[in-house]
Amino acid sequence: MRDAIIHQPIQDPLIYVEDKGFSIRVDSSPFCEVIQWPDHLLSKSRIGPLNFLIAYFIKETLTACESFVSAITEQIYFSQDFAPGYTFFLRSPHMASLQGIRRVLEEDPWAEFTLPEDYWTKQNATEGS
Repeated sequence: MRDAIIHQPIQDPLIYVEDKGFSIRVDSSPFCEVIQWPDHLLSKSRIGPLNFLIAYFIKETLTACESFVSAITEQIYFSQDFAPGYTFFLRSPHMASLQGIRRVLEEDPWAEFTLPEDYWTKQNATEGS
């Protein structure tokens, strides 16, 4: 996909700048070959949000990594847990962005990946009502 964007000359732009954010013509190569675009995301001229495509790639990459881990743990013997009964938690400054992928894919395809600080508070309040 990168090669098609960078190296193949075309007359129409591949990425458009709109008020809502960056968008792409989903019927043009290479975007039409990557995913099946949900129709409700597209404008009448078949323009869709670039954030949705990026979030989709990230999600599918992480899903492939999870599948790989599952496959190797079924085929390769690993030693016993080194800390049985303990749970491992991973913290990263990028977790808010990774959690924002779900918001882009399921709620708002034009949203930024980084969640606002009060996002989870609002989500919990909505679910509790």
